[in-house]
Amino acid sequence: MAPGQQAGGAWRLLYQRGGIPEFRKTKGIHGWPDIVVGGPRFCFPVVRRNGKTYTLTRRA
Repeated sequence: MAPGQQAGGAWRLLYQRGGIPEFRKTKGIHGWPDIVVGGPRFCFPVVRRNGKTYTLTRRA
């Protein structure tokens, strides 16, 4: 899970998938950070916010 803290201090679930989230400096729509979902593999999925949800962008 990757939670994100909103301006008012409340938390919001950004993306849910098994693995260890790593927030990147690159950003999607409205400044949401890209997330690399780490785990026991060699090619990790990178997801980016498209305005409504996080979707697979590439693999790193």
